[in-house]
Amino acid sequence: MATNGSSNVSEVRTNGHRMESSLQSIVNEFLSSQLALKGYNWTPEEVVPNGVNSDSHNQSFNLSERTKIVDALKTLGHKYVNLYEEQLAAMCERLELSPSTAMTTFNSVSNELFIEGIKWHHIITFLVFSAEFAFNCVQNGFPNLVNEVSHWITTYVTQHLHPWIRDNGGWESVIELSDDKVVAGQKKLLYGAAGALGVLTLGLFLRNFSFK
Repeated sequence: MATNGSSNVSEVRTNGHRMESSLQSIVNEFLSSQLALKGYNWTPEEVVPNGVNSDSHNQSFNLSERTKIVDALKTLGHKYVNLYEEQLAAMCERLELSPSTAMTTFNSVSNELFIEGIKWHHIITFLVFSAEFAFNCVQNGFPNLVNEVSHWITTYVTQHLHPWIRDNGGWESVIELSDDKVVAGQKKLLYGAAGALGVLTLGLFLRNFSFK
């Protein structure tokens, strides 16, 4: 289970090498993996963007936990993309993004996603949506926002989701979810409703094709 660390980016040593073990590093690796599926190579920057609380990045994991969690998140993320890439991309493309409004839009959709509560499949949906949102920033000519999106994800998880995650088995629970338990579900709904979505309804709509 996640514990609080004492530095901005926690690290553990193994065989003489250092590996980042903070929540931020896990988010970065997941985001990088999702973006790579779209052919975009992204390297995280060390600098924490203005307006982001660096204390929110202190949650840390031991090496064994981290490796399994990252692998599970990548598996779930890739399965999600295989099922819903076209629909999710189409919805995100309808968002009117700019550097001045991106953070507000991101938080608005995220809040809508969890408006009726938190479940693991909502959290996975949030992470996959966040990656699609980051790629949409790239497509709109704002590649510098990807680093900021990575920190918005971590801040949102820490401020809004961490207590629930802690009380529901910790991040280790995603390891079980990654074991071929994805349910496709409600594809017809996706095709029919994508064109009518606005930013405030997108989050609620995403709930309808989350993991079960």
